Amino acid sequence: MQPAALDRIIRAVAAGTIVPACLAAGIAIATGGLKRAAVLPKIPTVAETLPGFESVGWYGVLVPAGTPPDIVAKLNTEINRGLKDLHPVLLRDGAETIGGTPEDFARHFRAEMTKWAALLGEIGLKPM
Repeated sequence: MQPAALDRIIRAVAAGTIVPACLAAGIAIATGGLKRAAVLPKIPTVAETLPGFESVGWYGVLVPAGTPPDIVAKLNTEINRGLKDLHPVLLRDGAETIGGTPEDFARHFRAEMTKWAALLGEIGLKPM
């Protein structure tokens, strides 16, 4: 990558405009989701070449075990509300908001931990 292109990417990250900068620099070759990103419909997924491949970043909110259900419900409601407000900003940079219930997130979290633990085991990495 040329220094000028790298500089544009660094500035774009700082400005929150990474997707347009990557496209302008011609470095968007594939995305890691199972389906094409809404903001990058012309960019293929890795899974289109390597079926089943999925590697996407995600965020979630965890609370201590035993947190009262009413607190969990209130947090969930407010987080989902906030995601709706943030959706346009996050989508601009290629992040898709999902939201959902605490049970949805628990299933996703367990599935991700299982998937990555299996991969680490396959390549011989052990937890510290």
